[in-house]
Amino acid sequence: LPGYFILADGERAGIVGFQRIAAVGGKQAVAISINLDPKRRSKGLGAEALKAIQPLLKAQGVQIILAEIQTTNPASRKAFEKAGFKYHDQYSRLLASGETVVVERLTVTISESFCLPGSNRAIGEGEPCFVVAEAGSNWKIGTAEENNKTARRLIDVAKEAGCDAVKFQTFKAKSTYVSNAGDSDYLRESGEVRNVFDLLKELEMPYEMVLELAEYARQVDITFLTTAFSVDDLNAIDKCVPIHKIASYENSHLRLLQAAAATGKPTMMSTGASPIDEIDWSVDYFRQLSAAPLILMQCTAAYPAPRKALNLRTIPTLRSRYDCLVGLSDHSKDPIAAPIMAIALGASALEKHFTLDNNLPGPDHQYAIEPPQLKAMMVAIREAEESLGDGFKQVAPEEQELFRFAKRSLQALVDLKPGDVLTEDKNFGILRPGSMSKGMHPRHLAQVAGRPVKKPVAQGSGLTFDHLLDSIN
Repeated sequence: LPGYFILADGERAGIVGFQRIAAVGGKQAVAISINLDPKRRSKGLGAEALKAIQPLLKAQGVQIILAEIQTTNPASRKAFEKAGFKYHDQYSRLLASGETVVVERLTVTISESFCLPGSNRAIGEGEPCFVVAEAGSNWKIGTAEENNKTARRLIDVAKEAGCDAVKFQTFKAKSTYVSNAGDSDYLRESGEVRNVFDLLKELEMPYEMVLELAEYARQVDITFLTTAFSVDDLNAIDKCVPIHKIASYENSHLRLLQAAAATGKPTMMSTGASPIDEIDWSVDYFRQLSAAPLILMQCTAAYPAPRKALNLRTIPTLRSRYDCLVGLSDHSKDPIAAPIMAIALGASALEKHFTLDNNLPGPDHQYAIEPPQLKAMMVAIREAEESLGDGFKQVAPEEQELFRFAKRSLQALVDLKPGDVLTEDKNFGILRPGSMSKGMHPRHLAQVAGRPVKKPVAQGSGLTFDHLLDSIN
């Protein structure tokens, strides 16, 4: 990472430097150092610089910044604390003089993440994508016994696939649509010709069933979620869920936003069929009421959503505009393409509709994915995350052998003896060393050519600084 100069009154007043270090708690970390002109100290400039640097590091994928300060330097500690750093731990360091000093380590986390209430599952930057298997209303297939059995099987399938959560929907027709709402093209295309009010009335999940399914999900060890569509619904299901979900068509429902905010729980908010000014209002309004984490879900309100309408580039746009976590509520039929692209674009959460069988009766089965596809999706997501890496370009451990064996360097073409003058393509060249010792980088060619060697170099061996009669600066 590059260092940065600190400017004050148009002049250089100091410098901030960084060094990549081992991950802290699984998060990408750098150690920071700061040096100020003595004349500029004790004026708050250091704290200002430490604050200003954080967005720049965050943009480069850094999640934690670590500072080491000797306990004999309280002024420096004060500057770091003003910039948001907090005490982490301390250790004793042995100096070259033989003196032992106590060093405190302070850290600041600059990535957005939070722990799922009631568990140690973290959601956010640098964490595995939080994947929600959306069962929706696909539990409703017949009698009460059949419905309950289907709902439990949906929970089992989500768990077996490796999803983080399974989600249903909790609504009452009377608090969702006007009674004479009519039907829609979407419902007609899925084979439903009834008035949407009547259809929703049939798909209502009783509150007592929500409680039973939440308990069953707890027993099989998968997070239970359900989307509430009214204040009464939210109050009824609040004790069952660690996160609330606001559906796309409900993100303008200020009473529902008030109720969700009042719980103090994290909230996922979908943005389908929502212009940017409406999202501005929804986010603003929620944040006025709650400091709880907010995850905006890019969503295309079409069932199924065609690939060309997914607009996945909205994910980083929403992340930048609202400075919050962003995910994808995916209504496309393909189980792989959109989820993998969403992961690559920084999605922290993903929601995907699934069913036990696309041929079951109901409005949502046809565009949902089936159990084998859900499992394949989870495998692809976790493999994609593994492939992302940390964003820090360096020679990977898996590349070390070929870095030494095949990366070109300055190698001797013949046996060299002390006093031989190095001449390119005559007695040394830019070659791959193979199993011979590796020489210096070719960028030193101009400094090497014309220099005599001071010790023997075997043919094929790499030329190093130690072989040259005169030192190289």
